Parts: sequence; structure tokens; C-alpha cells
Amino acid sequence: MVDNKKGMLLNHYDVLGAFSEDYYQDLITKDHLGEETVIKYKEKQLFIFPVKYKGRVFAIPSEEVIEANKLPIKIQKSEKCAYGRNVFHVVKKFSSARIRDDNAMSFRALVDTLANFEHSHKDTEFLVYKITSLMLYLRKGFARVVSEAAFGKNAVPTILKALMRDIAITNPRTTAAFEHKLINKEIVLDELTNLEKAQRDLMQEALLQVADGSNSYEKGTRGSAKIGTKDEYNISHLSIQILYNIYDYYVEAGQGDKYFDNVFQPAVKDRFLPLYFEGTLNSMQFANVNNPKEVATKYKDDIIKIVRALKHYLKYFEKYDKKHFKLKKEYVLSRTGRQDKTFHMICQGLRTYANTEEEYNKLAEVLHGAHIRYNKMINAQAIEEVSLDSVMKPKEKKENVGQSKLM
Repeated sequence: MVDNKKGMLLNHYDVLGAFSEDYYQDLITKDHLGEETVIKYKEKQLFIFPVKYKGRVFAIPSEEVIEANKLPIKIQKSEKCAYGRNVFHVVKKFSSARIRDDNAMSFRALVDTLANFEHSHKDTEFLVYKITSLMLYLRKGFARVVSEAAFGKNAVPTILKALMRDIAITNPRTTAAFEHKLINKEIVLDELTNLEKAQRDLMQEALLQVADGSNSYEKGTRGSAKIGTKDEYNISHLSIQILYNIYDYYVEAGQGDKYFDNVFQPAVKDRFLPLYFEGTLNSMQFANVNNPKEVATKYKDDIIKIVRALKHYLKYFEKYDKKHFKLKKEYVLSRTGRQDKTFHMICQGLRTYANTEEEYNKLAEVLHGAHIRYNKMINAQAIEEVSLDSVMKPKEKKENVGQSKLM
């Protein structure tokens, strides 16, 4: 366990940003990748991800780099290739800069270290939220997390993105923008308020396809009709977390019709476990760091230790799962069992964190309480199903609540 001051610095966004910028400097990461396409190279089709880097467009081979999970990489050798009017530098040789995994930190210590912030509900709501968010990265699940604006629900995803670079945090304007992020381990949808009606229709289908348990996602419209190819993404380990605020915020902004439960069909809602967490972060704790780069250098070994622990639990989490801890209650959340699957996946994290079976059951009650609270919020506001044709009428050009007071 680290002291409070050091713990804050290890989680400070500016410090982590400085670490990420320094460590991943001159490396090609998932953040650099353009949309997957296919080119003709040496009389054969080659699926590639284009990368604009140092004045050139490099072609990163999908199979050798992306599917083989080699990112981040440093390009060592490339070969110029003309395709149509475009010039690509096909990567022929590269070195992977992946950090090795290490179990030097217990799962409990990892949870306590991440987002080690002062919170009004630090040992209950915020703790369970942290484990929820972490498990959605380590394993596969689908959840939507709501709270008041000051809760800090984007804290863990933001920290994990800086450390791991395989989390996408986005408020997509189009479904294509969402699909481009499917190469990541987790996608965090920070509101879905930018979508126009036509795009919402498409997003319905995309979310249904991704969250139905499939191992692949195939989209034909960006493929090449000439050679009969389609884009296909491996989503066997992909999680999606949707973040938004409580319903009252939307009503106050005149956007109640754009609330998730008012827009998306029951089949979509059934796939994503709804959770409503309470409490607020103490904003006074987030002081500016005068020289974040210097602090990042000082604590580089500590930060890398966290990265190695995360990589270790990505591979070996089940090894530490305290399956002998049993729930005293049987929780049934949905008729289809889809939400239950994510709920019990999170419970794996709760019991692995807990020191005793009693502590495990208390944490599970907090998690279940967050689910019940969400349903009560919906029932209290009498949210009704709304036809998509009535959403976002042309005359409705109101302030985007997703960009104003949400986080």
C-alpha cells in the first residue's frame, strides 16, 4: 500500500499523461491507427491499418501486428508501395515494446492503488465501482454506469487508458466511429448524445451485435466489393461500459427524450447491466502538479509495476479467484440472464478483493443495491418507450447535455 500523497500522484491525470507520452514516444500504439482497409501489395491483398507518422503513411499488417497483439511497436524497416493514388510504407520489420506481466502486486492492492481518491463513499459505492470498472477491463462484460456528475465514474477508465493504451473512451458521432474502436480491449462510451436519429438506428444494431456474446463482429459496408472482402473484428474479449448521468440532469436540460432508456430498445437495454452509484469525489484534492513530467520520471518504476500487475491479472485472474467464498443470497436480475452474467463476472472481482466471505457479501449487496437503485430511478420517472421517429426532431437543437454537465 502506498501513502496518500504518493497514491494521488500515481493516479494524477497529468502525471499519467506525462508517463504515457514519455514511455510510448516514437511507438505506434492503437491510438495512431486509422480505419482498417485492404491494399494490393505484391499482387496479393493485404489487410492493413494505416498510420500517419513522421510525414509518411505506414501500412501496419493486420495479421502480423494487430491480431498477434504486438502493439505498441517501433518500426524498424518498411517498403514503399503504390496503391491507386496513395503511397504506403508497408512495415516489414518491427520490434514490440509490450511491458511484461508480473504478480508483484496483489489484486486487493491493485484495486486500492487505482483511483486512490478521497470520496464520500470510498469504502462502499466507490470501491465497488472501481472493482466493476476494473473487471470490465480484465474480463468480458457489458454495463451502463450512472451517477451524479461529481461521482467520478470516468476515473478508472481514464487511468487505465493512460496506462494500457487498449481502452477507447469516446462519445461517437457515428456508428463507424464506434466500430473503428473495436480493436481495443474495452470501449467506454462516454454518453451517446451526439448521435442523430439515423445513426441511433445503426448504433442499436451495432450494440446488439457486439453484446450478444459473439466472438467476432463483421461489417460488410466498408469491405471491398471488387474483391469480396469484409471488415471483421475479433471481439471475443471485448467489454463495453456506457457512462451517463442520472435522468434528472437530462430533464433539467430539456433532453429527457434522449435518455438511454428512452432511446434504445429493450433488447439493447437487456444486454447492459444498469448500475446507479452514489457519492461524490472531494474536488479539493485535485491540486495541480507543477512538473508532471518530473513526477512521472520519479515514480516511473511504481507506474510500470501497476501496468505489469494489470497485464498479469489479464492473463491469470482465475488463478486468484476465491471461489470458496459463497453468496448468501441468490441474485436474479433479468429474465434472459444477460445482465446476471455481467453481475456475477463483477462478483468474481468482489470476492477476489475481499478478505472474508462476510466482506464479499457486503460488497455484493452494494453492487446489487446499485442495480436496484437504477431500476427505482427509471420507475420513479415513469420513463416510457419512445419511437425513434420522435427522437431528435429537426426543430430540436438544444444544448448537448453530454458535453455540459455530465462528468
